[in-house]
Amino acid sequence: MGTADRKLVYSTDDTPGDDSPFAILRGQITDDDTSAGQQTPPPAPANPPSKGSGASVRVQRERKGRRGKTVSVITGVPGPEARRQDLLKQLKQKLGTGGALEGDNIVIQGDHRDRAVDLLNQMGYRAKAAGG
Repeated sequence: MGTADRKLVYSTDDTPGDDSPFAILRGQITDDDTSAGQQTPPPAPANPPSKGSGASVRVQRERKGRRGKTVSVITGVPGPEARRQDLLKQLKQKLGTGGALEGDNIVIQGDHRDRAVDLLNQMGYRAKAAGG
């Protein structure tokens, strides 16, 4: 019977001897905290190499060791792995297919060699089709 009569009240008043469980948090959060609820913007993608650089990117078809499935393998992409990850993401979106990084190579599922060469050239890479 007495449980309906009891009601816990937590106050945020600045009274000394406050028994509020939130009293210890009072000094940690301020109204002028600009980072609360905001996300940091993603880093800008790395710039592709200039047209005059000597590095050329090769795109070839491959089926060996893949149970007969054709893939397009992109080799010779200069820069750190983060640049290859970004390039892989862009190619997968534009080609509408899956893909992965295998070491220093970018592997795109399906025979997209010609389209990948065109896209890479538009992005500023010196891409060439390799193989037969």
